[in-house]
Amino acid sequence: MNLKADYFFENIYEICYDELYLKGYKCLIYDIDNTVATYDEKTPSKKLQDLFNKLKEKGFSLYLLSNNSNKRVQIFAEN
Repeated sequence: MNLKADYFFENIYEICYDELYLKGYKCLIYDIDNTVATYDEKTPSKKLQDLFNKLKEKGFSLYLLSNNSNKRVQIFAEN
């Protein structure tokens, strides 16, 4: 399976999620390093946690992808 982005944005906070939801998008896939967090951030920021909570409340399913260690991915997935 190949994954291809439908849209490109400077950062995840510029995305109009309401518009995506109305267009039928229900699943969002994010890369961790240098997308939802800088490489040196050890844990998700409050801003990121708030965004992800808001998106889940709207009905989106969220998935994280990474080629980083399982430990790093787990930290972001659990928060």
